[in-house]
Amino acid sequence: MTMFTTRPDFLLWSRFLALTIAFPVLVSAADKEGKGKRGVRVEQTRDLTEFDSTLGWRRIPNFHGTHVQGEYQVEMRYNARGFRGPLYPYERTPQTYRILILGDSYADGYSVEFDDLFTETMQERLKTKFKKPVEVVNSAVGGYGTDQQLLYFLIDGQRYKPDLTILLFYANDLPYNLKAHYAPLGRGEKPLFALEDGKLYLKSLPKPPRDRAPDQRKNFYDPKLVRQTMEMFARPKAAGGDSPGVSEEKGGPVYGSGTKGTQWEMTEALMKKIKESCDANDSHLLLFFVPVKRDIYGRAGGIEDKPSGVSSNLRTLASRLKVDLIDTLPVYRDRAAQIARQKQRLYWIRDSHWTPQGHQLAGEILAQHIRTHAIRYRLSEPPAAGGN
Repeated sequence: MTMFTTRPDFLLWSRFLALTIAFPVLVSAADKEGKGKRGVRVEQTRDLTEFDSTLGWRRIPNFHGTHVQGEYQVEMRYNARGFRGPLYPYERTPQTYRILILGDSYADGYSVEFDDLFTETMQERLKTKFKKPVEVVNSAVGGYGTDQQLLYFLIDGQRYKPDLTILLFYANDLPYNLKAHYAPLGRGEKPLFALEDGKLYLKSLPKPPRDRAPDQRKNFYDPKLVRQTMEMFARPKAAGGDSPGVSEEKGGPVYGSGTKGTQWEMTEALMKKIKESCDANDSHLLLFFVPVKRDIYGRAGGIEDKPSGVSSNLRTLASRLKVDLIDTLPVYRDRAAQIARQKQRLYWIRDSHWTPQGHQLAGEILAQHIRTHAIRYRLSEPPAAGGN
């Protein structure tokens, strides 16, 4: 792994050191003030995370604070693994059904309270229907693309032994699967993959931003899994260029030429590896398409009815990889029209994320889909042969 030297800016680092010492004390003091307090105030989602030397950033373990935006104030409380909700052990209790969530800020859900998260709706409906324990490990982190979701599954997610892995796919995963830096919200560098003769390899790993400390949690992930993952994606010895390139098939490129075609080719390669990794861990992979707000609400304020190119290409990808896909666009448009009569919305007006109603619908869609395919996903047993 490449070594990096510290910049000789004494004043910058002395100020940063003071902040890194003071911040944990501030969080601790906020928690000790008493129950019912909403922790430290956070206006930038970047402040909910810390540097991660493999993934770029992760949610701060044991953090407690309030995420404040113009349209909402949400209490954020993370457990020791940086997840909202219960801290589940890696080993699964027998007879318990476990679901792992991969995704970005929509799945992370920092625009709604914990009880309003789609995972809570889905979990409660499944428990009620099947009368058995259902655990949901929501590992989603704001800003994560398909590349980071793949790496997370390999270095940590697979350890939870999920029966079902649900990946929430959002349109901006496409461009960021080809970038080494996530500019919005100052999140910083991220891992970057490239393709050589159809083989994925890691071109670069993230370096910490100037205003953040290096990764302090050296054994946060299993070192053996991290090492195996790095070896899996070592650059081929004969690799030439750095560009992913668009693979050709009979009839031309599957997803078209140019940048968009390259984005989809890379995304398919990453998704294929996620599918293979889920299969190797006896976990079903389910894709859930998250519509962009503008594909639901048109510019004139009405409900959009134009087809989505992202949705169409995602259906092609899912078919090619033989992965189950829930294309939610029609359902979201129908529900948006229904609740508009009560002056309710699925997405915030200024913020691009789901409201509690948007999360509730996602939970309902997932619960219904899983109930319909309960035998396929091993949530229920097939009926005994020869029964009356």
